[in-house]
Amino acid sequence: FTLVFSFVAAIVVWLVVVITVSPQTTRVIKNVKVTIDETIPSQFGLSVFGEKEFTVDVTVKGKKYQISNASLSADDISVVAVTKDVENAGYYNLQLKAEPGEENASYTISSLSMKSVRVYFDTEITRSFVIEPKVITGDFEVVAEGFSCGNIDISEPVVTLTGPSAQIDRVDKVVAQVELFEPLTTNKSTETPITILDADGKSDFEHISLSKENVVVIIPVLRFKSVETAVTFKNAPELYDTAPLEYTITPDKEEFE
Repeated sequence: FTLVFSFVAAIVVWLVVVITVSPQTTRVIKNVKVTIDETIPSQFGLSVFGEKEFTVDVTVKGKKYQISNASLSADDISVVAVTKDVENAGYYNLQLKAEPGEENASYTISSLSMKSVRVYFDTEITRSFVIEPKVITGDFEVVAEGFSCGNIDISEPVVTLTGPSAQIDRVDKVVAQVELFEPLTTNKSTETPITILDADGKSDFEHISLSKENVVVIIPVLRFKSVETAVTFKNAPELYDTAPLEYTITPDKEEFE
């Protein structure tokens, strides 16, 4: 009995000491999710584009039993990116504000692994563009000699772009590029990615989504045939001199595809 009583008493004394006398200690809680408060930006029609998923490591201070793995996790801490100054489109360095997830928490937050996150805001618009086919060759023609290129077609000639208005307004044209390494002698059909270009031919666009990523470009190849022209006299009267008359034909040949 004395042994059992001593053991239980020791545990009780240890718990009392841990709870009441335990010194303050610190702990780093990793990968706490950052929430971007879009309440104010949304009032100006602004949305977040690009990277929007952030995590931060949070250092907390408290008694050991209060901040242990069993007592405190990343879900118990709230980290918010403050957007009170976001009223126009552009990049913003949003300050991070961390608070315990519950009121009257028994621990305090000492520091964060980073103090701000960089986020891009803009108004979202959607616009449709006709896809232009573009054939890239070296120092040769699209088709070989004796052939001609028909009207190049695209499987789906229109694409819808959705993204920040500042970038959609920069779009000059949308092309489907096909690169050739030798002249064509037969029809060619190939799947190719869609490329967005500005007026300077640059394609450095971010945060734009396309209704389709690829299209099929069809290049018809036609063959030339040259046929000489001739004259046949019809409805000639009887006893007509069958000796040929002198005549000329212009043009003396025709080319067909």
